[in-house]
Amino acid sequence: MFADFQRKRDRFAIALFAVALLLAGIFLGGTVYAYTRWGTRPNDVEPEPEPETEIVVEFAADEPEPEPEPIEPIVQPEPVAVFRPAAPRPVITPPDQIPDARPEEREGPLTNERPTGPVGGDLRGVPGGRGGQTSAGAPAPEVAPPPPPPPPPRWPRVG
Repeated sequence: MFADFQRKRDRFAIALFAVALLLAGIFLGGTVYAYTRWGTRPNDVEPEPEPETEIVVEFAADEPEPEPEPIEPIVQPEPVAVFRPAAPRPVITPPDQIPDARPEEREGPLTNERPTGPVGGDLRGVPGGRGGQTSAGAPAPEVAPPPPPPPPPRWPRVG
């Protein structure tokens, strides 16, 4: 019984060895064929290149450029002092006499009324202030946000 297994194993080993030899032969044969077909051969000598023909080129002599005409220097005029008389000052003199009459008083408020107080929320009165804080640096009391708008009415489904 064991002899049958031994024979089968031997046949398999021999077949595997034969296949390995066949594949190695194909690989080596392909390598040799590729080398002989496309490889370099040390006996091949490249032909020498043809000698180049020399072309002699002569350039014409440059003509001397004419000398440029001399440029006259630009003379800046000297600054001229301009006399500007000073504006006449008004003469202020004390009044000769002081009137004894009292000015007339108006009926009604003496000044135009306008709002007073912090400008832009700042007690120091800085125009364009943010108005979120007082001059002491304490935050202003927060105001509750307005309630959200009511949801839109629902339309009945058709269909």
